[in-house]
Amino acid sequence: FRGEIEETEQPDLAYGLSLVADGEEVLWYGKVNEELAEEYDLRNEVFYLVADWPALVDLYYAQDVKYQPIAPFPGTRRDFSMLIDDMTSFADIQQVVRKANPKLIRSISLHDVYKGKGIPAGKKSYLVSVELRDDRQTIADKAADKTSQRIFKLLEADLGAEIRK
Repeated sequence: FRGEIEETEQPDLAYGLSLVADGEEVLWYGKVNEELAEEYDLRNEVFYLVADWPALVDLYYAQDVKYQPIAPFPGTRRDFSMLIDDMTSFADIQQVVRKANPKLIRSISLHDVYKGKGIPAGKKSYLVSVELRDDRQTIADKAADKTSQRIFKLLEADLGAEIRK
């Protein structure tokens, strides 16, 4: 798929993510900001999603179907929760994480971005998942732990991230 997950700057959202393809946001979702929630007398957190269905359908059908064998060895996933500077993007995090072990890191996914109560001003909370897999053997916990520690160190050193355990 040719799209990228990025943070979105929609005016009605306190924070959110978008799917960007060919420079256009084709889908975005996130938490409704406090002003809009108060305007409609909403007492609970509200999240919403907007999708450009024709654009998503076009993207789907524009893909070349590629088949590959199922990986013979299982991978593992590690989640990283962190406090990061508000100006740091998910792309910055991906770039740093990939340096930890390009041979084992298969994917980096952004699961949550949070700004608000409990988060210091100028910071945001990220939850990022990293899939690790070795095509030659089952990845050992020791190798996954070593890569995770390298990711921690790089995020702290390169981006000033505070890893939350």
